[in-house]
Amino acid sequence: MKKVLILAYDFEPLNSIGAQRPLGWFKYFKEFGLHPVVVTRHWDAINEPNDLVRPSLNQQVVKEETELGTIVRVPYQPNLRDRILLKHGMHKRVLIRKLLSLFYSVGQYYWMRLDNRSNIYHEARKCLINSKYDVIIATGEPFILFRYADLLSKEFGIPWIADYRDGWSQNYATLHASGKLQTWLNNTFFSKIEERIVRNARLCTFTVESHQKEVENLIPGIRSEIVMNGFFEELIQQLPAIDRPERPFVIAYSGTIYPYQELEVFLAGLKNAIEKNDLNPHDIQLVFYGLEYQPEQLNRVIGYSEMLRPFIRTTRKMPMKDVLLELNKAHALLLLASPNQQQIYAKVFDYIALKRPIILCKSDNGPLQKMVLDTVLPMICNSESEVSDAISKLKDHPVSNDNHSLSSEKYSRRHQAFVLAAIIKTLEK
Repeated sequence: MKKVLILAYDFEPLNSIGAQRPLGWFKYFKEFGLHPVVVTRHWDAINEPNDLVRPSLNQQVVKEETELGTIVRVPYQPNLRDRILLKHGMHKRVLIRKLLSLFYSVGQYYWMRLDNRSNIYHEARKCLINSKYDVIIATGEPFILFRYADLLSKEFGIPWIADYRDGWSQNYATLHASGKLQTWLNNTFFSKIEERIVRNARLCTFTVESHQKEVENLIPGIRSEIVMNGFFEELIQQLPAIDRPERPFVIAYSGTIYPYQELEVFLAGLKNAIEKNDLNPHDIQLVFYGLEYQPEQLNRVIGYSEMLRPFIRTTRKMPMKDVLLELNKAHALLLLASPNQQQIYAKVFDYIALKRPIILCKSDNGPLQKMVLDTVLPMICNSESEVSDAISKLKDHPVSNDNHSLSSEKYSRRHQAFVLAAIIKTLEK
């Protein structure tokens, strides 16, 4: 059985998409002939963004042996930038924190001590000293893990895999929200760092073809494969059967909203449908699960229209199991996208598994639309009027998932772990 060392900053119990990806490998690799060992950080309760940089409650390295594999958890200590944030809050000492962020983000590639996540490297190195491994996987971000995997690969003669959840220097979401300095750094510094490090990887894996092409253009000649995200079959199977009431008609959205997504088009269409059909908040509700964790996007939602506010509900960040329970009660699921960015958002896998009508606004004209078109009742909306018509149609003729047998197995985390395991077995030292 091949032994796989996984460097993953995000991991359970952290409630994030980034944590779910390596968790899927950990849960299923053993079934496909691989023994996983995950090196990650201690994660405590994350209720607000500042909690991400608080010191770990446990300041000892902990090794957890399970029937699935091994988890090594290392302590986290905030750096100076983090301590300033914790002491003064998000809206004070902003300039000094930005300068320190710049200093750390560049300097960590030259001096490891500037990275307060480097405990992951040191514990991974101890693993390699004490046992034989066949491959290293680093899943980013943070992409400093790619550097650590490269260093360990060179020292111990083991191939490594660069797993991209999102782009690094080519990350569209980052570039969209960044100023000129970050854009310049990406183009002149991080792209060169990325090329220098990732060129040494035996394999690069991507969640979507658009990221794959961007990195292939940056680093010609690399071997690359698509390994998608997915849903956890056992969580979907555990959901209770729901007898949904006709009122209110619930449209649900889960997780992150990105600045470039066409949110306003959907809200305009919802407003139009409400006015056209003379609806009240007892007739229809739009629920955003976890949005209160994103203050800027929360303001974008609730600040769009005073008239819509009674029709909109938001929640704090919730455990994935609780979100699935709520999504399972919804009549339709909202998927925001953009024709300017082809991205497969991880939530779409849960949406597909739940077998609910999906409202895609706007179409990406790419892989996301293709996936949605393969679902129970796809609604592809590219304008306010199309959103309004879709909502009116779904509300007047609610769809039950009971009579649909859409096969979604290929989109499960288990199947994607099988895909990656099969690829790993082809790698040679």
